[in-house]
Amino acid sequence: MHAPEAMPVLAAKEARCPLWAYLAPAVYLACCALCIRAIALDPSADVGIYGMLVAIGLVPAFVVPGVFSTRSVKLSVSSDGLLVDGRLVPTDDVRLAFAERGSAHVHVEERGGKKRSFLVASYKEAQALVRELPPSSAPSLGLSI
Repeated sequence: MHAPEAMPVLAAKEARCPLWAYLAPAVYLACCALCIRAIALDPSADVGIYGMLVAIGLVPAFVVPGVFSTRSVKLSVSSDGLLVDGRLVPTDDVRLAFAERGSAHVHVEERGGKKRSFLVASYKEAQALVRELPPSSAPSLGLSI
């Protein structure tokens, strides 16, 4: 009896900012509100320390989402379709494109029209992953094998 071949699990980068990076400006603005509240409650307090803390956090708070513009994910295939970090993603279309230095872009169009893009380090591994997708998960599979 022959054992079934293991489905590949690929580490990839998704062109999507992590949630914690989106929260940085909100946390900064909340801190600013707390500084304003503290000064309003105690008018004799010096604005210097509060103002310095607010000024120090201004640039990093709004730069963080731009710096962390990708997030790491794990792509795999199940009998139901494509799994992203272990969650099933219902897909309408999956396309594979060459990227620089032998890497690949896996473009996924989810049901409902949402588009996602993943960068995989190896084109051959990405091709093997897409090849394992069941036919029902990607009706118009745009892959030339």
